[in-house]
Amino acid sequence: MSLCYEVAVPQGKWPSFGQMNAALQQRGYPLRVLLQGDQKLDDPMQEFDGFLSFHVEFMGEFQEMEVYCQPYGPKFPDHRITEDTNEHLEEIGSEFRVKDGDHNMNVGFGPRIPQKFFAPYCLLMGTLVCDFGGYGYEGQGPSFGRMDWAQELLDSAESTIEYERKQAASAAAKARKEADAALVAQANAQAAAKQKKGFPLWRTLAVIVVMLLLAEFVDKNIYNFTGTGA
Repeated sequence: MSLCYEVAVPQGKWPSFGQMNAALQQRGYPLRVLLQGDQKLDDPMQEFDGFLSFHVEFMGEFQEMEVYCQPYGPKFPDHRITEDTNEHLEEIGSEFRVKDGDHNMNVGFGPRIPQKFFAPYCLLMGTLVCDFGGYGYEGQGPSFGRMDWAQELLDSAESTIEYERKQAASAAAKARKEADAALVAQANAQAAAKQKKGFPLWRTLAVIVVMLLLAEFVDKNIYNFTGTGA
C-alpha cells in the first residue's frame, strides 16, 4: 500500500520551476527540480510524462519521484475533483476547502521508503506551504494543516540531510585515512626495497674479506703444523 500526501496552492500562486528552485536555494536545501524535454524555467512546475517523470537532484544525486501537479476542477483525469477533495477534508476534520482553479501537488511513495528518498518529497511539500501559501493534507490519513504540518516535514528532511552529510564526512575521513596509510606503506616499502637493493654488494665484499682472512689463518696453521712454513 502506497502513501499519499497532497498540497493545495491558491490560484495564481503555483510556482514555476525557477521559482521553486530559487525558494529551495534560499532555504539552503540541497534540492533542485530538473527540467525535462522542452520544459523551461518559467513554466509552471509539473511532471513531464506520467509515473516517475518528476525528476530532481538531491544532495548531488538524481532521483525520480512520483509527483503529479494539476489544478482542482470538475473532472478527472484533467483535474483533482474539487468536490471529492472537499469531502475528504471534511471527513478528516479540516475546515479548509479548495476551489476550482487552485493548484494541487499529489505525491505518492511506498510505506518503507528510505529517509534519504523521502526527504525531497518533504522539502517540496513544506516549501509549497511555507513559501507559496499552500495547505497540506494526507490523502489517506488524518493529518492536515499549514505551518505546523509543513514544519514537521521540513524538520524530518533537515534531520536526514544532516545525517547524510555526517555519513559522507565520515566516509571521506575514512577514505583519507586509508589513503594516508597506503602512502605510508608505499613509502616504507620503497625504503625497504632501496635498502635491500644495497645489501648484495656489501655482503659480497664482507664474504670475500672473511674468506681471505680465514684462508690466511688456515694457511698459517697448516704451515705451523707441518713445519713446512718459512
